[in-house]
Amino acid sequence: MEFKEIVAPSMKEIFVSTIENAILSGELKIGENLPTERELASQMNISRTIVNLGLNELKQKGFVEINARKGAVVGDYIKNGNTEILMSILNYTNGKLDKQTYCSLMHFRVINEGECAYLAALNRTESNLAELRQLRCKLGNTSDPLEFTKILFNLHHEIFFSTGNTIYTLVHNTFKSSYIRLTTILYQHISFTETLNLIDKLIEAIENRDTKMAKQEMIKLIQAGIDKLTPLYYNNQENI
Repeated sequence: MEFKEIVAPSMKEIFVSTIENAILSGELKIGENLPTERELASQMNISRTIVNLGLNELKQKGFVEINARKGAVVGDYIKNGNTEILMSILNYTNGKLDKQTYCSLMHFRVINEGECAYLAALNRTESNLAELRQLRCKLGNTSDPLEFTKILFNLHHEIFFSTGNTIYTLVHNTFKSSYIRLTTILYQHISFTETLNLIDKLIEAIENRDTKMAKQEMIKLIQAGIDKLTPLYYNNQENI
């Protein structure tokens, strides 16, 4: 067995994680002022440079707002944040999303990926098809849930790329970490067989430029995964 190198988190990463966790736990509430940079540095025994860099990262994510008069204020991270917020929530909750966030994410996938399959069938090239077939072959040759999930993400990504719309591709990439984390849960518990059969139909529809069928098969693929993942994901959870 080969072990990976252990890399300790930087002081900035620890600072960011500490503030994120305080916000997500409700200890720091939306609209509440954070201590000044000087106070944070003193209380946490770190340099003001680390505090400044960390606060700017938190601002970029949407966790804090910074202005000259009020300093750093906890922001409305759900309303104004970006997709990095999703990974922060997953890390804080050890992979568990509340029902509203989970359902919102799955609904987004059904609508978004169904439309992308439609456009992929319309605009795909022979190069796209060759890549899809190669990825399908790799899926059939692995029995590892994590590896299967990573290849499956790449297959979906190739479908996004096949649309010819670069924004779809960029948006899909932002969900990579959360996609792999959630989907691996599914394939740790179910057979790959149904997924592979659905993928075969999806690729065939894209190859035949059957836009309507491609969209239908993609929605079937996504919905089948959601139907099986949901009870696994929320097993014995009080919020469902």
